[in-house]
Amino acid sequence: MKRFNNNRGAALAMVILLMALGVIIVGMFLTVGVAEHAQAEAQEKNMQSYYIARSAATMVAQAVIDNPSMDSDLDDGTTTIDFGSDTASVTIQKDQPSSGEVLITATVNGSFSRAVKLVLDKGASSNVGMEGIDAVDELPLGNINVLNSVPPNTVPITINSPNGFDGSPSSMSPAAVLTTESASYQTVYKDNFDSKGNITGNATISENGSYGSIIPAGNKTVTFETGAAGNLLQISADEVNFTNDTIRFTGSGTVVLYVGSEFTAQTPNFDGITDPTRFFIMMNTDTTCMIRANSDFFGYIYGPEATVDLQSSSGNINGAIVCETLEANPSGHSNFIYYPAAQSTLDQIFGGYSISKWID
Repeated sequence: MKRFNNNRGAALAMVILLMALGVIIVGMFLTVGVAEHAQAEAQEKNMQSYYIARSAATMVAQAVIDNPSMDSDLDDGTTTIDFGSDTASVTIQKDQPSSGEVLITATVNGSFSRAVKLVLDKGASSNVGMEGIDAVDELPLGNINVLNSVPPNTVPITINSPNGFDGSPSSMSPAAVLTTESASYQTVYKDNFDSKGNITGNATISENGSYGSIIPAGNKTVTFETGAAGNLLQISADEVNFTNDTIRFTGSGTVVLYVGSEFTAQTPNFDGITDPTRFFIMMNTDTTCMIRANSDFFGYIYGPEATVDLQSSSGNINGAIVCETLEANPSGHSNFIYYPAAQSTLDQIFGGYSISKWID
């Protein structure tokens, strides 16, 4: 019987076996690769959802921080912010988990759901110094009568100048106290409002805004429509100059005017205001505030690093002043009459919201 010694069949089997093993190995690599790609894509999508949620929460938080007056309009509820392929639902819970806090929860509803929480804490006003006249440098008082508001004529007046006084007031209310205490004050200048250009003539301002300058150019009228009591109309401008202009206040709200470099009121006509708590002039570093008015001025002037120059020989200053340097016409104003500012208004202006913590 004849045998055939042929190894081709064995070699073919080996080739088939190796090919099968190769296919299996390649398949394994492909499976692992696809799985890793899917995992990486999922992680990337998850991170995108996380940052979208944080962005949405931050957007709402910044709106509250930039505009503390919206506190009265801040109600529990949900709003949706569109980020293209995904949307973020932002839920606001006021006064949670404790009074004075706002809890903002942002949830992304897309391929992946992710929620983050941001807590805003509203602080009360502090180191404001709105208790009479505060001046960091030497304070000339020799030609100013310092009086309390009547009524109630019971709230103490503090006339403070750490570097001393140049003379004494012509007269003072019994409750007035001269002090030389040093204090630190809050920085309050804001410029986070929508740009509104410049004012060069008659104008009506009824919404928050940022102006390059407000210079009506004489014998013009600028009307502040303040809205209901408790509302803040917030305006920022680098330069403000009312010369022979009418400054009209309508409504019952409060005007908060943030000044970047210079505020001038030269023989203005203040119309519709007899309550100083309705007008706050807030001044930036190195700002100058000059008032040369032969009529009464009602308002609060706040600029811990600014100069206030009172050039009038008549007319009363009604309110309170905080400044670095107070300069006065030798003949002075007839009276400085202190009015205590409402604590709720000071908290609105100076308190504000800040980010307390993230809860991821």
